[in-house]
Amino acid sequence: MIELSTYPWLASGVGFVVAYVIGALWYSPLLFARQWMAAVGLKPGETAMAAQAMAASLVMWLIAAFVYGLLVQWIGIVSPGALLLLSGLVWLGGAMLPQVMSVMFGGRNPSLIVIDGGYILVGFLVFAVAHMLLG
Repeated sequence: MIELSTYPWLASGVGFVVAYVIGALWYSPLLFARQWMAAVGLKPGETAMAAQAMAASLVMWLIAAFVYGLLVQWIGIVSPGALLLLSGLVWLGGAMLPQVMSVMFGGRNPSLIVIDGGYILVGFLVFAVAHMLLG
Protein backbone atom coordinates (compact mmCIF):
# COMPACT_ATOMS: atom_id res chain seq x y z
CA MET A 1 0.00 0.00 0.00
CA ILE A 2 1.17 3.50 -0.77
CA GLU A 3 1.27 5.96 2.12
CA LEU A 4 2.52 9.47 1.47
CA SER A 5 3.23 9.87 5.18
CA THR A 6 5.91 7.16 4.92
CA TYR A 7 6.97 7.96 1.36
CA PRO A 8 10.79 8.14 0.98
CA TRP A 9 10.80 11.88 0.28
CA LEU A 10 14.46 12.51 1.10
CA ALA A 11 15.79 9.64 -1.03
CA SER A 12 13.56 10.57 -3.95
CA GLY A 13 14.41 14.27 -3.70
CA VAL A 14 18.14 13.69 -3.51
CA GLY A 15 17.96 11.16 -6.34
CA PHE A 16 16.10 13.67 -8.48
CA VAL A 17 18.59 16.48 -7.87
CA VAL A 18 21.66 14.30 -8.40
CA ALA A 19 20.25 12.71 -11.58
CA TYR A 20 19.46 16.14 -13.01
CA VAL A 21 22.90 17.54 -12.15
CA ILE A 22 24.55 14.51 -13.74
CA GLY A 23 22.56 15.35 -16.87
CA ALA A 24 24.09 18.80 -16.93
CA LEU A 25 27.52 17.16 -16.81
CA TRP A 26 26.59 14.36 -19.22
CA TYR A 27 25.61 16.79 -21.96
CA SER A 28 28.43 19.23 -21.24
CA PRO A 29 31.72 19.55 -23.14
CA LEU A 30 33.33 17.55 -20.31
CA LEU A 31 31.51 14.40 -21.39
CA PHE A 32 29.20 13.91 -24.37
CA ALA A 33 28.19 17.35 -25.70
CA ARG A 34 30.22 17.03 -28.87
CA GLN A 35 28.99 13.52 -29.66
CA TRP A 36 25.37 14.38 -28.83
CA MET A 37 25.41 17.57 -30.91
CA ALA A 38 26.84 15.68 -33.88
CA ALA A 39 24.19 12.97 -33.50
CA VAL A 40 21.34 15.50 -33.53
CA GLY A 41 22.93 17.63 -36.25
CA LEU A 42 23.76 20.75 -34.25
CA LYS A 43 26.89 22.83 -34.61
CA PRO A 44 28.76 24.31 -31.63
CA GLY A 45 26.90 27.38 -30.39
CA GLU A 46 23.49 26.24 -31.64
CA THR A 47 21.13 25.67 -28.76
CA ALA A 48 17.91 24.54 -30.50
CA MET A 49 15.39 25.10 -27.71
CA ALA A 50 17.84 24.24 -24.91
CA ALA A 51 15.80 26.06 -22.25
CA GLN A 52 12.63 24.18 -23.11
CA ALA A 53 14.47 20.86 -23.25
CA MET A 54 16.08 21.46 -19.86
CA ALA A 55 12.74 22.45 -18.32
CA ALA A 56 11.08 19.34 -19.74
CA SER A 57 13.96 17.21 -18.46
CA LEU A 58 13.61 18.75 -15.00
CA VAL A 59 9.91 17.92 -14.85
CA MET A 60 10.38 14.39 -16.20
CA TRP A 61 13.20 13.56 -13.75
CA LEU A 62 11.02 14.87 -10.91
CA ILE A 63 8.18 12.60 -12.01
CA ALA A 64 10.55 9.66 -12.49
CA ALA A 65 12.04 10.10 -9.00
CA PHE A 66 8.58 10.27 -7.45
CA VAL A 67 7.36 7.17 -9.31
CA TYR A 68 10.55 5.29 -8.42
CA GLY A 69 9.90 6.09 -4.76
CA LEU A 70 6.31 4.86 -5.12
CA LEU A 71 7.54 1.59 -6.62
CA VAL A 72 10.09 1.12 -3.85
CA GLN A 73 7.41 1.70 -1.23
CA TRP A 74 4.68 -0.31 -2.96
CA ILE A 75 6.88 -3.34 -3.62
CA GLY A 76 8.60 -3.02 -0.25
CA ILE A 77 12.14 -3.06 -1.58
CA VAL A 78 14.86 -2.70 1.04
CA SER A 79 17.90 -4.58 -0.27
CA PRO A 80 20.55 -2.90 -2.44
CA GLY A 81 20.40 -5.69 -5.00
CA ALA A 82 16.64 -5.32 -5.38
CA LEU A 83 16.98 -1.56 -5.79
CA LEU A 84 19.58 -2.01 -8.52
CA LEU A 85 17.39 -4.62 -10.19
CA LEU A 86 14.41 -2.26 -10.06
CA SER A 87 16.52 0.46 -11.70
CA GLY A 88 17.60 -1.89 -14.47
CA LEU A 89 14.09 -3.16 -15.09
CA VAL A 90 12.51 0.30 -15.14
CA TRP A 91 15.26 1.49 -17.47
CA LEU A 92 15.07 -1.47 -19.84
CA GLY A 93 11.31 -1.99 -19.88
CA GLY A 94 10.14 1.57 -19.40
CA ALA A 95 12.71 4.02 -20.65
CA MET A 96 14.49 2.20 -23.45
CA LEU A 97 11.41 1.10 -25.36
CA PRO A 98 10.35 4.63 -26.33
CA GLN A 99 14.00 5.71 -26.67
CA VAL A 100 14.86 3.01 -29.21
CA MET A 101 11.58 3.33 -31.08
CA SER A 102 11.85 7.12 -31.30
CA VAL A 103 15.38 6.92 -32.68
CA MET A 104 14.77 4.10 -35.11
CA PHE A 105 11.36 5.12 -36.44
CA GLY A 106 12.32 8.80 -36.43
CA GLY A 107 15.35 8.16 -38.61
CA ARG A 108 17.65 9.64 -35.98
CA ASN A 109 21.28 8.76 -35.35
CA PRO A 110 21.48 5.41 -33.49
CA SER A 111 24.30 6.75 -31.30
CA LEU A 112 21.57 8.67 -29.46
CA ILE A 113 20.39 5.34 -28.04
CA VAL A 114 23.75 4.95 -26.29
CA ILE A 115 24.21 8.59 -25.27
CA ASP A 116 20.69 9.30 -24.06
CA GLY A 117 19.97 5.76 -22.90
CA GLY A 118 23.22 5.69 -20.94
CA TYR A 119 22.26 8.87 -19.13
CA ILE A 120 18.83 7.51 -18.29
CA LEU A 121 20.39 4.33 -16.90
CA VAL A 122 22.80 6.35 -14.76
CA GLY A 123 19.86 8.41 -13.49
CA PHE A 124 17.95 5.31 -12.40
CA LEU A 125 21.08 3.88 -10.75
CA VAL A 126 21.40 7.18 -8.87
CA PHE A 127 17.84 6.66 -7.62
CA ALA A 128 18.84 3.21 -6.33
CA VAL A 129 21.89 4.56 -4.50
CA ALA A 130 19.86 7.41 -3.00
CA HIS A 131 17.33 4.90 -1.67
CA MET A 132 20.13 2.66 -0.35
CA LEU A 133 21.67 5.51 1.58
CA LEU A 134 18.63 7.58 2.56
CA GLY A 135 15.58 5.34 2.18
